[in-house]
Formats: sequence, structure tokens, C-alpha cells
Amino acid sequence: MELQNRDGRSIRAAIDFLVPYAAGKKAWDYQEIAGFHADAMTPTLLRAAKAYHDPKYAALAQQIGSGRDDVEPCCFATRFRFGIRSLT
Repeated sequence: MELQNRDGRSIRAAIDFLVPYAAGKKAWDYQEIAGFHADAMTPTLLRAAKAYHDPKYAALAQQIGSGRDDVEPCCFATRFRFGIRSLT
């Protein structure tokens, strides 16, 4: 079930807004406090994949987390917690 307010804002819409930036398809052109770190979205993307039954979020989580040793433990813990057996 997708919850949204009267003007259409929702958690999924916020995640979808960030997806092109995390995927590297758009440059972050907003004010930065500490920089945009796409890999910080990995747990959120894994949760979105489970909640919305949409494998595109899991695929992006795997893409931005690949080659990063420090991301894998976080991904594993999140996958275990939310019962995600496969990233694809």
C-alpha cells in the first residue's frame, strides 16, 4: 500500500527522486552539507525493493554497492533483517 499526502508526495516518490543521482545518471546540483554518497542509499533501496516488490531498487543497491568492501556487511544485515534472499 502506497501512502501519500494530498499533493502526491510519498516515501516512494522521494526514493524515486534520488534514484538517478544514486545511479550516476544525474549530477547532484543541490546544496551539499557533506556531499552526496550514493552508497548510503543501499539499505533504503533494499527496503524499497522488499516493500514495493520492485527489483529495480535491489538491482541499483547491488550496482552502487559493488566493489565496496565496507558496504557489503551493511547490505547483508539489511537483507537478513528484511528477508531478502537475492538482490536480483
